[in-house]
Amino acid sequence: MDGSSFLNAELSAAVAAECFAALSTPARVELLAILLDAGAEGLTVGELRRRTAIRPSTLSHHLKTLREAGLMSQERRSTQRICRISDRRLHELVQFLSDGGLGMA
Repeated sequence: MDGSSFLNAELSAAVAAECFAALSTPARVELLAILLDAGAEGLTVGELRRRTAIRPSTLSHHLKTLREAGLMSQERRSTQRICRISDRRLHELVQFLSDGGLGMA
C-alpha cells in the first residue's frame, strides 16, 4: 500500500495493523525513533546508515516498508534522498489507539 492512500481522516483497523506490521522489527523501530529525533528536517539515507549498524541493502528494504505503511516519506534532493517521519500518520495511529479502535472501518 502506498503512503498516498492514507489521506483519510480516520484510520481503519486494517491500516493500523499494517503500520504495526511495519514496526515489527527492532531495526524499523530504531529508524522511526531516529527520524522522530531528526524532526521536520529529516535525514539523508547516508546519515541513517551512519547512525545505525544496518547494511545498505537491508536499510533500503526497511525504509521501503516504513514508506509503504505511510510512516515516513522520502524526497529526492539532487543526489540525496531525505527521509522524514509522517507526523500525520503517527497522530492517526495514536488517535486510533486512544479510541480503542472502535467504530472504525
